[in-house]
Amino acid sequence: LALVCALSIIHSAQFYRLFHRHITNWEDHLDSTRQKMTDSLPKNASVIATFEFLNELSNRKELYPLYYVYRGENAFTQKDFLVAPPDIDYALVDFEDPWVYYLAAGNYLEVNKNLQKFFLNSDWKVHKAVENIVLLKKSKNTGTPLVSVTRNPPDTDYPLENIGLSVSGHFTLLKYKLGDNENTDSRLLPVTLLWKSLSDVKNRYALRFGVESENGKLLFMRTHEIGYTIYPTFVWKKGEYVLEKYWLSTPKLKSCNYKIVAALYDATVNKVAS
Repeated sequence: LALVCALSIIHSAQFYRLFHRHITNWEDHLDSTRQKMTDSLPKNASVIATFEFLNELSNRKELYPLYYVYRGENAFTQKDFLVAPPDIDYALVDFEDPWVYYLAAGNYLEVNKNLQKFFLNSDWKVHKAVENIVLLKKSKNTGTPLVSVTRNPPDTDYPLENIGLSVSGHFTLLKYKLGDNENTDSRLLPVTLLWKSLSDVKNRYALRFGVESENGKLLFMRTHEIGYTIYPTFVWKKGEYVLEKYWLSTPKLKSCNYKIVAALYDATVNKVAS
């Protein structure tokens, strides 16, 4: 019995270290971003969040895991979750959360339908964002949606640059813009992208941003799933316009001339898109 208990304790400790490392110990260039976003939330606000933030936010009276949204139900009661808390104040989401990403890929019709219903058919606006970590706040009249989907060309508050870049014959990057008048963080580059679907897209595409030095050396690269997990390319239908915003973060760089490069990547077949 003592041996069994000892083995059980060792196994539990190993599991805890594994769980702790992936859920609450943030070891990448966005560590400080995650902490700042959790710290910025009002104490009495209700929040829905992806798994990695739940430990930091666990002392709140109203805290919901986003897992319930893409499941479409409370994992314990099996009751429909999407209509349960209509007045959540904030959503803190890491769109690279592996639970969201891989479950969406494996059961994309149901998972993405639930995510779209929650995020697109409501008043969520971007409060803060750095790359794929986004803090959204409910706001009916002001603010910028993270992703919007229309059947007609959408209006924007600022002009976009024409580019007309076709991607594998399935969709086109019609327009883009680097920067905006609202950004005050010198290490963030807001990127606005307007896409149009030329057909029903079946594959999952990502956009890779990089920054090169004057001599052509790649200094860093970031990957962004087009449409986030809210409206990824594999659910796009012919004729849709998808407008999205992404905030590219840069490391501390010395004063110099740099080049921003981008490449489209087909994540379904693991190769650069044509």
